[in-house]
Amino acid sequence: GDLLGALPDYERLVSLFPEEACLHGRLAGCALKEPGRLALVRRHLRIALRKGCDDLDLGFHQARLAQLEYDFDRARDLYAAYLAAAGKKGRFKTEAEQGALSCESADWQPAEAVALEVFERIPADPDAAFRYYDPEVEGLRLVTTPASLRSKADLKYGQGRMALHDGDTVLVYSSLGKKGATGWDLYRVSIRQGAYTEPTLLEGTINSEYDEKDAYLSKEGVLYYASNRPGGLGGFDIYAVSCGLDGLPTGQPYRLPYPINSVNDDVFFIPEAAGGAWMASSRAAVEGKIHAYRIGLGEGEMATGSVAWSADEVEGEGLKLRVFSGGAEVSRGDLKGDAAAHLSFSGDNSVRIILEDVDGNVVAESFGAGEGAWELKKTSSGWDLEDKSDVLADWAVLSDLQVAESVGARASSGAGSDVSETRVSEGWASWIGERSSESADATEQLAIEIPVVEDVTDAVAFEGDPQVDVDAEIEGAAEADAEMEGGAEADAEIEGAAEAVLIVEADLEAEGGAEVGEVAVNQDIDDGDFVA
Repeated sequence: GDLLGALPDYERLVSLFPEEACLHGRLAGCALKEPGRLALVRRHLRIALRKGCDDLDLGFHQARLAQLEYDFDRARDLYAAYLAAAGKKGRFKTEAEQGALSCESADWQPAEAVALEVFERIPADPDAAFRYYDPEVEGLRLVTTPASLRSKADLKYGQGRMALHDGDTVLVYSSLGKKGATGWDLYRVSIRQGAYTEPTLLEGTINSEYDEKDAYLSKEGVLYYASNRPGGLGGFDIYAVSCGLDGLPTGQPYRLPYPINSVNDDVFFIPEAAGGAWMASSRAAVEGKIHAYRIGLGEGEMATGSVAWSADEVEGEGLKLRVFSGGAEVSRGDLKGDAAAHLSFSGDNSVRIILEDVDGNVVAESFGAGEGAWELKKTSSGWDLEDKSDVLADWAVLSDLQVAESVGARASSGAGSDVSETRVSEGWASWIGERSSESADATEQLAIEIPVVEDVTDAVAFEGDPQVDVDAEIEGAAEADAEMEGGAEADAEIEGAAEAVLIVEADLEAEGGAEVGEVAVNQDIDDGDFVA
């Protein structure tokens, strides 16, 4: 059923019948459909378990929560237990099989984490987040995919999107192909004498039996794209691979590190020359909105200290959190219902965390390591700061990127830093090249075979096409195609041209259309043609 649509109903039912254990479990299950409701999920799952809910689906909800918390081993075991108990008619059988596979193959090392600065965080509809990008890249255009580049299979899923520069003679984009039998793949097409050549499927390890989309071929010769293949963190992850300016790969793909990638869907990465980058992610999705982010790398290591809370519990309370280390205040935050439901920080040794009421009185206090995780809870006797000593860090909370916050930098230039001061001011291509060369398995992580889950689910066959249903993608439908008229495979040069002329006969379905004729564009944003 429509779990997300049922969320308000279960919230009302829980308020009317708080003693009904399984109502809390079902509320948590509905809230799991939106990663931004993590605190609500945690609270109501705890209540359901404490009150003795015996609903079989509760096991699936526990598994999904563990996966979102980056506890992949535990999540795999919980999925296996659910599949064994639920049998072939389990309500979440397909999702559990996919989750078990994702957890079994997840390539997660906490040491990969990097500190980020966040400059923009813009809520948007899933298929329109890229419209809010404002990348500082000369001549870059973010456009909906022209109808003439979309196959019949693509046309069923909307217009799609692609990135190109003025004067480009090679485009890389995503398409379902003529029949859509292999999912979304990346194709290469040349522009020669004002016409497209026949699209060709990119070879090598870039495409997989899963989905690849949201490609951007930078002027530095790096192809960025998103893929939901096994071996990432989960959902769609952003990858980068070195390419010639002809769009053909010259290296092995490299998955960008956490928290650029997360366990949720992370797509359409557009780097800037000055060190910033734009991307879209569902990691904090609430009320059907994902976010467009503008980020940059911070200095130092990622701080892993955090305090999380439920926004609905603190709303209207006038509370404030303050964190001290070595006698100095290292972080503070006002707890508001519409604000971020966590505070991140770092301390060289230990930290003291205090919760103050509206009058400045200390109502809760805790001490611990500067890399610890706490959860603020409202109890019958007041507020409690619970030390989650069983986890290294609350990775799910820390991945929720917030503006005006040095997201994990131990020694950053602070909130409000200029993009030009980020660590990759020399260019993302150089930074990615250094990281990928340092990774011992950078050349292997995209050639992962589907593993066999050797546990109690051995007897459960994984059925169906393993690729994620395109109807479930957060970005909605679409990218580009393989069905074209005429033309042979083209080289990257236009004969006799001093500068390439970009002539895209777009045939866009929106009224008024949009043609790219020698970079003269009818920019009709409302009709979804040229966006940036």
